[in-house]
This record gives sequence, structure tokens and C-alpha cells, in this order.
Amino acid sequence: MGRFHDGLANVSVKGMWGVVDAAGNFVVKPKYDYLEPFREEFAVFRLGKFQERKSWRYGYLDKSGAEAIPAIFHSAYGFSEGSAAAKVGNLWGYIGPSGVFKITPQF
Repeated sequence: MGRFHDGLANVSVKGMWGVVDAAGNFVVKPKYDYLEPFREEFAVFRLGKFQERKSWRYGYLDKSGAEAIPAIFHSAYGFSEGSAAAKVGNLWGYIGPSGVFKITPQF
């Protein structure tokens, strides 16, 4: 189990990740292959098994457990100061909370 941040913690059950509240109730049932802690209202999740790296896709959950930004990125980092680095193909850019690129992938 991860640490609690804003009353939520990530947990792994049989290798799949979900989110529990302070009472131990699932906010997000374990269904993700990887899940980062919430930062600025969002948590990065990954779909795709460890051995299948080329098929990995990343997206973002909001605190209600909804997939606020779909898993369309080839890699992604958590939000900081309102933006998050996200990779499409071989290029990195920066998205805002809507999932739209603020800085088009070019790096």
C-alpha cells in the first residue's frame, strides 16, 4: 500500500493497482497495471503488462476514480504547476488538466 495523500492511497491486489480511502473502501477497484500517487488532483495510470512494454499506454485518473484523461500516451509523468509531461510516439510535450497539449510534442 502507498502513503495516503488527501485521504487516498494506492494499493496493489494480486499485481493490479487501485485506490482506497481512509476507511479502506475502494474508490478505484484494482484494475491498473501501474498507478502513481495523486498529484494536483490526478494520478497517472498505466495499462499494459510489464513484459509488454511496447503496448503500454498511460492516462490520468481524477480523485473520483474516473479516467479523466484516457490512456493514449506512450509515457507520462504526474502534474506539477498545472502541467504534465506526456509522450506520443518518440516525442514529449506538456498537457493541461483537460488532456490537451499546452506544448505540442516536439522534444
